[in-house]
Amino acid sequence: MKQDVKERAAPDSMVPDAGVPAAAETEAMVPPVPGIGAHLRRIRKERGYPLTRLAEAAGVSIGLISQIERGLTSPSVRSLRQICGALGLPLSSVFQTTELPQPTDGGRVIRPVARRILDLSYKGVIKQMLTPADPSTLEMMFVHVAPGGSSGPDYYTHRGIECGMVMAGQLELWVDQERHLLEQNDSFRFHSDIPHRFANPGRIEAVVLWVTSTVGA
Repeated sequence: MKQDVKERAAPDSMVPDAGVPAAAETEAMVPPVPGIGAHLRRIRKERGYPLTRLAEAAGVSIGLISQIERGLTSPSVRSLRQICGALGLPLSSVFQTTELPQPTDGGRVIRPVARRILDLSYKGVIKQMLTPADPSTLEMMFVHVAPGGSSGPDYYTHRGIECGMVMAGQLELWVDQERHLLEQNDSFRFHSDIPHRFANPGRIEAVVLWVTSTVGA
């Protein structure tokens, strides 16, 4: 049954560990995701951003970014989007970048073995990118959400429009603090600048075909 229920920059070496990030940044107690921190640090260095500038632009603490870069903690989906956005990167840029088969047919076709992965299994979420790695205004992915898994307790926003369809299981989707319970074959669409988050309240894995676009946003 469906339900809609209202419901000045110091060098990096001089930056203190900062201990546990602020309470709103809930990443400190979760295990690190391999590779993401090193990738973000490399991009930040290439762009010439000191930690203080990136933290201010992303709206997160210096300590959190420092811990992520050193592999001591992992970002939530919300913080990852904010950091990527401040660096001018799409979220898909942090998907798995190990050696994978190249896209075929002029880069227009992605075979299953060539899908890039963003493993956020500490949150019960794994994303499989279904579109090429080149910059685009349109991205499509499978989002796998384990029972009890979620995007995190915080709402997040970003530029764009997104839509999707629940292929299996159930998905709780909160948009502007309104809760929607989606069942298999239900679909959705909303503007991404509206605060949102998601979770799986069911007993089996939820699989969602999820599409984001910045066209018309």
